Amino acid sequence: MKSTLTEPFPESKLALKFGKVVPHHLSDDGAIFIDRNFKMFSMVIDYLRNNGKVQHFEDLQLKDQFFAELRYWDLMPDELVTQDLVDKSPNLKCIV
Repeated sequence: MKSTLTEPFPESKLALKFGKVVPHHLSDDGAIFIDRNFKMFSMVIDYLRNNGKVQHFEDLQLKDQFFAELRYWDLMPDELVTQDLVDKSPNLKCIV
């Protein structure tokens, strides 16, 4: 599990937080508390497990929340930033 959190995006907040876990961040049973929305964090873990592939979103609000979570953890690659901007700007078209 540690490699899932640290390897795909080694400079992300997630990788930095879990790459070198400081003992005072651990509970007595070795757990680490993450004060984030469970559903969104679970989607981030799936995103990392799938090598940064984003699922198709029917619910645009859920998509926005997911992208916000990726931005929070510094997991938003340039191509997703571009797509996110295109999706939010109806007059902007992405030409590849």
